[in-house]
Amino acid sequence: MLAMHMQHPLRSGALVQIVDILRNDEEVPRPRLIQFCQRHMSGIGLLRLDRRAPHVVEAQNQFRISRERLRRGDILDPVLFPQATFGAEGIDPALGGNARAGKDDDVANVLHRGHETRAEGIVQMVSAGIRIGIIGSAGRMGQAIAAAVVEAGATLAGGIDKDGDVGTLAAQSDVLVDFSSPGALEGNLDAAAAAGVPVVVGTTGLEERHHFLIDHAAQTIPVLQTGNTSLGVTLLAHLVREAAGRLGEDWDIEIVETHHRMKVDAPSGTALLLGEAAAAGRGIDLPSSSERGRDGITGRRGQGNVGFAALRGGSVAGDHSVLFLGDGERVTLSHLAENRTIFAKGAVRACQWLVGRPAGRYTMPEVLGL
Repeated sequence: MLAMHMQHPLRSGALVQIVDILRNDEEVPRPRLIQFCQRHMSGIGLLRLDRRAPHVVEAQNQFRISRERLRRGDILDPVLFPQATFGAEGIDPALGGNARAGKDDDVANVLHRGHETRAEGIVQMVSAGIRIGIIGSAGRMGQAIAAAVVEAGATLAGGIDKDGDVGTLAAQSDVLVDFSSPGALEGNLDAAAAAGVPVVVGTTGLEERHHFLIDHAAQTIPVLQTGNTSLGVTLLAHLVREAAGRLGEDWDIEIVETHHRMKVDAPSGTALLLGEAAAAGRGIDLPSSSERGRDGITGRRGQGNVGFAALRGGSVAGDHSVLFLGDGERVTLSHLAENRTIFAKGAVRACQWLVGRPAGRYTMPEVLGL
């Protein structure tokens, strides 16, 4: 199926949508009297699901269009198109006009795999059955995400681990979620970019060069990177930023995190995420305004700095507290993770939200609309 947005020569400024249902051996037919419009259209208007083009939907059912048999970069998953407002006499019946086609977000662009609408319920309907590929599937988080994918009604496209073929996984997925290792990030991003597939990066322990790689990949694909996919932690970070911005430098900020004995990096990615939130609220640079690993005679605490403390032991999934300590009073904001399911569910929700976004770098607060 090919859809093109054209400009009708008989109606100046009016955009029409041409939808052709083709077999593999057919070339693209283009109706006469139609000229290509130079304006690139994007987005899709599905705000009124009761208005649809029956011939398009019927043709999709008749020819059994399947996204697995077509290139993701050339076709969008079957969608409902806005009902035509006029018929183009003598031209293919799939040719029609959109009453509001002058707006980018009201025209369906089937040449673009991703799409979004302003109606949250519609986004959930479109993204519910997306295919999610897991990088790092044998790990504890990978296994939890696999279960969350099934629970959310999405499709598990597959999973790989060390030395796995990420290119093949990307080719059969609508979105990738990466919970592997920092050393594998570059190859994973390259594979995702080559396939034109969005990726959610939940790998922790990232350094400055990793963020450079993410920024580079985000020029061509949507990338959501976060130190924690929990929706509760996402809200906590928002509250930390708000509190840090309203309390002066005479309030010291300390971040305490506890994780299981097997965790290899410290501070945790979540602790750093909370630290960045606090630094943003204060308008300071975290790397130059943080204190870690206090031991021995360290001298007095630096005013305005953000302190970190990391505890390790047992099977703790992840506890985080941000303490605001003033003279004579304290405020503590905390999040306690009882199991990894919360992170897995948040990762799946991030995947569903990311599909259809334009290329760019995204964060978990955007998933919640914060």
